[in-house]
Amino acid sequence: MMDSSTQWSYPRHQTILGEISVRLHTYENVYAMHPDHLSRIQEDGRDVLESSRLAWDRGQQETEGHLSVAVTLTPGRGIRISAIGVHSEGVKSLVVTLHGVPRGDITNVPEGRLSIPEDGCTISYPGGWPDHASAHLGIEVTESLLLSIRSEDDQIRSKTFVMIPHVSDPGMMDVDLLLESDPTDSSTSLTIPEWVVVVLNRTSPDSEKA
Repeated sequence: MMDSSTQWSYPRHQTILGEISVRLHTYENVYAMHPDHLSRIQEDGRDVLESSRLAWDRGQQETEGHLSVAVTLTPGRGIRISAIGVHSEGVKSLVVTLHGVPRGDITNVPEGRLSIPEDGCTISYPGGWPDHASAHLGIEVTESLLLSIRSEDDQIRSKTFVMIPHVSDPGMMDVDLLLESDPTDSSTSLTIPEWVVVVLNRTSPDSEKA
């Protein structure tokens, strides 16, 4: 069973961080939250989404499994994203996508600065090109506007940032935050240690948005 629906627009969810989507990759397929089995809890500064079944085949099929994501605003410490995925096929990776992120230059790489080409780019940790010393992505949108995304994981595990500029608006992009499980571990569940997103405006010391 392999879902070939690479062009399927996975269900998006509006949160305090903006639009996000979540994907669960097993060793056989790719799944997303099922809109008919989705619950939501909204508290002050916190969004929690839980899907008790998963969708695949362009959303036309459903299967057992579980996906949950929590987006939490922590004033002065950023917006924190955590997720849990469960499936009997074994969870290979979990991907949280941030939609509609302003496109800029990547700043925390050995080259000093890396422009994001129109066809996108990938930054991998702990290796890959360019070799990334930490699971942290810095994007300079303008001279005054900075975006920081980092992983709070205390383990050295494969993580990937994928930048995908919009075709209709090259000034915007989607950013995939991907955590892979240990390839020797065939566990049916995977928990994402928190991703932390911080937006800084250097024109004002008090203008941290998250």
